Amino acid sequence: MKLYVRKMSPSALKTFGEIISKANVSALIDNDRDKIDDIGEIYSLYVSANCGNPESTEWED
Repeated sequence: MKLYVRKMSPSALKTFGEIISKANVSALIDNDRDKIDDIGEIYSLYVSANCGNPESTEWED
């Protein structure tokens, strides 16, 4: 699968990470396995965006 991601500013990445963390806590409290799995997928996108080559706007996952 190819991912096409716009470059994100460090503050946008930080905010995105905070949103994911809060959603994950909520899903854990609700014990909602489907949401936890979905958030795990979204988190992997966050990690790719955060750890990817800052000069690149395209990579394969």
